Amino acid sequence: MNHYFVTVFLFLFLLFGIPSSFSLDFSNSEDLQTENQNNDQQTQKTEEVDEAKEWISLFDGKSLTPWVDSGFVGGGKIEVVDEAIQLGTGVMGTAIRYEKEGEPFPQMNYEIEYEARRMSGVDFFAALTFPVGETFCSFINGGWGGTVVGISCIDGFDASENSYSKYLAFKDKIWYKFRILVVPDRIIVWIDDQEVINVPLEDHLLSTRIEVEYCKPIGFSSWVTSGQIRNIRYRLINNEQHSN
Repeated sequence: MNHYFVTVFLFLFLLFGIPSSFSLDFSNSEDLQTENQNNDQQTQKTEEVDEAKEWISLFDGKSLTPWVDSGFVGGGKIEVVDEAIQLGTGVMGTAIRYEKEGEPFPQMNYEIEYEARRMSGVDFFAALTFPVGETFCSFINGGWGGTVVGISCIDGFDASENSYSKYLAFKDKIWYKFRILVVPDRIIVWIDDQEVINVPLEDHLLSTRIEVEYCKPIGFSSWVTSGQIRNIRYRLINNEQHSN
């Protein structure tokens, strides 16, 4: 009986063939199962984080306070426009920093999220300088001609030079959502919920360029470019629950 079925199968195979989109490859089936289990575990961890911590708003859509001008010489006009903070085009940079007395920003185990769009120009429009433990670095969106996305600086190399950067195109007047996770072992950045940067912190030295010194401890900047920023918020993260 078994020989009969084998004969029928071979006959059908030779008669109809196998569609080009169909393939059989079980060589990595065990790895795939493990990967799926890991993904399920990471999803569960992320859901636990979502349930455990609440977002804290850093901008009410009405007033600049507690954001203040970082003092770039020749910086553009800073104002609230359409419920967003607008960084006007400056001779060079335009920047703001967060100052709220009695409420220091966390240094570790947090994530910060915001939406931003480039109004005009060809450089970064809402770069974020933020703390990582005792030091600081900056996330650059659309630098060096409008496409460099990365962290400045890693081991002394800015986003245009280090190996963790990407080249992505941004369209004018389109809102993008940025989210940055800071935990002891790494920095992860998402754009519109897609992971684009994942920097392990072991054996790396972080720093900032001198231009954003006055954006510390946390601040936004643009470079010869106008940008808008809204829905700025952060939350604390339980390091045992964060998703890699």
